[in-house]
Formats: sequence, C-alpha cells, structure tokens
Amino acid sequence: MSIFIGGTGSANELDDYEEGTFDAINNYNTVWYSNENKCSYTKIGRQVTCMGQIRVYSGSGDVKLALPFNTANGTEGEFKGAGALNTYGYDWPTGTSIGVLIEQNTAYVYPAVTSQDNGGWNVFQHTSGGYLRFTFTYFTDS
Repeated sequence: MSIFIGGTGSANELDDYEEGTFDAINNYNTVWYSNENKCSYTKIGRQVTCMGQIRVYSGSGDVKLALPFNTANGTEGEFKGAGALNTYGYDWPTGTSIGVLIEQNTAYVYPAVTSQDNGGWNVFQHTSGGYLRFTFTYFTDS
C-alpha cells in the first residue's frame, strides 16, 4: 500500500514503509540477556527510527549496537547525529551527559558519555546487569 503526499502522481508516492524488530548485537565481548535484547524499528523512505531496551549479562569492553540498516554515506558529517539514551544500573558522576552517537557510513551506533561541557565523547564500558534504553533516528542511502 502506498501513501500519496501532495498529489496522486508517482513523484508524490511514498511506497517504502516498513516496521520490524531486530536483536541487539554487540560487536565486542559483551553478552546481552537473550530475553532482553529485542529492539524495534520503523523505516519510512530513507529515515529509520529505532527504539528498545537491552540488558547487559556479562563480558567486557565498549558497547557498540548493530543497526537494522546501514547509516547513509556522507563526506562532510551531514549524516552524523545523536539520540536519546537512558541507563539503569550505571553510576554516573554529577554533570555526566549520555547519548547515542550516530556516525555515517556504518552499521553500528555507540552509546557514549562525556563528563564535562565541550568535552569529548567516549564510548562507555558496560556494567553487568545494567539497562540501556534508547530512541534514535538516522538516514540510510535507500
């Protein structure tokens, strides 16, 4: 089924709509709880919105979350972005900012943390038993 915006011609047709789920996959040595790693997405045209909650079971290393579709290719940072992230079971110092960093030309996003204004973002280390809840939107090439 297609949706038409601003007319009924083919140029006004939105024919790429998809909803689905994906399992959170971490590229490092972290293991998620198998019953708490399901995430959802909605893809409309090139725009993808993801949300979910995952729980860390064990392991070590940086958190790196696989995406259902690769992010768009870019050369000037035009497809970089950030998303919302909430955590439970992590002990953040006062003044810490957390978020999801979206890079271009990749199949992953990185939950990240910075501890000061104008400080650099760092991919954060997981905490066994900790929860990560997120929502973010990014663009694909198709």
